[in-house]
Amino acid sequence: MKILHCPTDTGHQAFRLAQAERALGCESDVVVYAKNYLGYASDQVVFKTGQNKFSKLYSAAKFFTYAVHHYDVFHFNGGRSLIDHKYWHIHHWDLPLLKALGKKIFMTYQGCDARQKDITKSRYTHAACHECTQRACGPQFDHWRRKRINIVEHYADHIFVLNPDLLAFVVKATWLPYAGLDLKNIPQRTVSTATDLQPLHILHAPTNQSIKGTHYVVQAVTLLQKQGVPVELHLISGQTHDKVLAKIPTADLVIDQLLIGFYGSFAIEAMAHEIPVMCYLREQDLLQCKISYAGIPIISVTPEQLADKILYYSRNKPLLADIGKQSRHYVEKIHDPLKVAEITTQLYKSSLSSTV
Repeated sequence: MKILHCPTDTGHQAFRLAQAERALGCESDVVVYAKNYLGYASDQVVFKTGQNKFSKLYSAAKFFTYAVHHYDVFHFNGGRSLIDHKYWHIHHWDLPLLKALGKKIFMTYQGCDARQKDITKSRYTHAACHECTQRACGPQFDHWRRKRINIVEHYADHIFVLNPDLLAFVVKATWLPYAGLDLKNIPQRTVSTATDLQPLHILHAPTNQSIKGTHYVVQAVTLLQKQGVPVELHLISGQTHDKVLAKIPTADLVIDQLLIGFYGSFAIEAMAHEIPVMCYLREQDLLQCKISYAGIPIISVTPEQLADKILYYSRNKPLLADIGKQSRHYVEKIHDPLKVAEITTQLYKSSLSSTV
């Protein structure tokens, strides 16, 4: 069974999942069209530096020709496929051909590739769509997101979502846990660095500040500092993934995303390091995935509650160490890439056997 993960790798989900699939005996590769500033590893990058849009189309077509002869399973990420350009109105043109050739098609949606502003704003009080300033997240783009999802639902053998709220937009999908971490190389923390005599060191590392609710974090910490509360914010943005990872063990508390309603890949990396995480968890979405709200060792917080929650834990630091221990156990149980790969490989095999 030969598996291709492509053409993006948001949150390092594709690469870590492919590594785990290889450990289970599969041939699994990650090919991305282009690298981004985070510096994630991959097996191949299709586009070369300096290529114009026409040479990129040629490179994409050339790789696609190779891929259809080499791979059995095409696992797409980020709502994109190989012959697909949303702004040029090329919507998943490769999917009918792959289906006709007997290839198995999987798709993982990871956030704003499926999330729609009009529906989200009508459903939730707290949501990134209320505040997101990205042009591609404007309500005028909701219609093509629906169009693209409809195409994928028609051709895909299975669809995953990484965030529970996306089930409202991709009704044929199932939830897949994040697997974007190298758990075996993250040592367990033995001693908490937080003491009553030291400031509470908070780490926040947004890839997009408006979506993650960064201004609420800055506002809450600034308010507490003005009140004389010993708390320090370490805000990291625009850094490579390795540099962000190196900062995690120095934190007493990580604040992840405050508007999405679920935790992201940065949160599970912190939890694996036994660093407690604050994040907004939307219980109504978790129920759709049969995820136990009470079973997630994350300090759930809305933007309005953030300053009070930080103050409470700055005065009760031993509680953070306990949450950190629970967090590591939770990641080992739910987000171990090998356990996630067992889910995907079983579905790959089932889809392939159904055509034999």
